[in-house]
Amino acid sequence: MDKKVRKIREDSFGLLVKKLSLRIEKELGLRLANAGLNIKTFGIIMLLLEEEGLTQKELGDRTGVPGYATTRSLDSLEEQGLIERRPHPTSRRANLIYLTAKGHEQRGKLPRLINGVNEDFLGACNRDERKMLQGALAKILNNQLLK
Repeated sequence: MDKKVRKIREDSFGLLVKKLSLRIEKELGLRLANAGLNIKTFGIIMLLLEEEGLTQKELGDRTGVPGYATTRSLDSLEEQGLIERRPHPTSRRANLIYLTAKGHEQRGKLPRLINGVNEDFLGACNRDERKMLQGALAKILNNQLLK
């Protein structure tokens, strides 16, 4: 076994981020399932809590989800009574997406859920370490988006 190669692999930033991302997504997925949501529908609800009246395409672009998957997620949310589609005032082909009263109830639930997951994963870090980690990750991501 080549210990040097193993060390490089195990210390790889990409591998560490990927492992952590998978664990966070799994835990978040479990908690969302208890709330009747999943990762894809969660992203849409969170965006609509920030800003309603977005089109399906805008929601898909902002969540990074392909159109067909966005449609399925919206269908699911509509079946659960969390969103409604309204006709777009200038486009016959587009709808604007709004939360229903039941959808707005998520405002009190989802932030607590997210904060709980964040606390579980960042609990080993003090406040300064958290700020530094989040700042460094944001800086890396922004740098990559500029390329």
